[in-house]
Amino acid sequence: MRQWMRPAPGMGTPTPVGIPNGVHPLPHQMPTPTPIEFRIHDMNRRFYLFLNTGVQEKDYAQWWDAFSHEFFDEDAKMTFIVTDEKGMKNEKFVIGRQLIPRYFRTLLDGGMNEMYYVIKGPSRETPTPDGLTTYECNQFMQVSKYELPYQSEVQTDAVIKLDFTPYEECYNYRIRNWVIELQPSQEFTLNPITREFTPLMLAENKRRPITCGMSPATLQALRFSVILEPMQLIMSTCKGQPMGTMKEENPLEAGN
Repeated sequence: MRQWMRPAPGMGTPTPVGIPNGVHPLPHQMPTPTPIEFRIHDMNRRFYLFLNTGVQEKDYAQWWDAFSHEFFDEDAKMTFIVTDEKGMKNEKFVIGRQLIPRYFRTLLDGGMNEMYYVIKGPSRETPTPDGLTTYECNQFMQVSKYELPYQSEVQTDAVIKLDFTPYEECYNYRIRNWVIELQPSQEFTLNPITREFTPLMLAENKRRPITCGMSPATLQALRFSVILEPMQLIMSTCKGQPMGTMKEENPLEAGN
């Protein structure tokens, strides 16, 4: 069973779940991540760099464009299945490659000071007939931490399925399809006396407005992207047509 936490800040070695930072088990107790899993750890390192190296706001768009190009190929799609807090209703969002930078930019905005993905349990990698590698994990987690207006950690369990393109010398493995089913989040607040995180009850007033690990701004961006995506496809088609070649069709003549 694979149980991996995020890489330690600035380091390439992940820390296993349930083991304090800096304390490592014997080598035979610590399974080595596959090259596919290392790509997820690479994403964690990029999140750390963005949040801790002082990227200027004017450079945000370029930074996330470069991030998306590194981890997602040109035909990539991301699918999100979001369950409401009561577990009664699902929303589904699908966005294409052009809108992926916008998603990650809004996800790491709004006071977040740390975010990473955790592989909590066993995973499976399966080659597909079209040359892709499908990665599946039913025990996946998104963790985000905040400092303001109070210290807290939000954990969101998920089921994830990723299709990776074949390895390339320049790009490594990149994601073609990303499907993640997000469950309601659990928030933990820092106890100032014990310095430990304790669960925050639903009835407590200071609970963050987080749905399945997403802020209201991220959910709004996803809903807007569902509307914007078809428009971008039309615009791309129009750009590929030489001027004057697009003929307006008479609907009365279309059936003749």
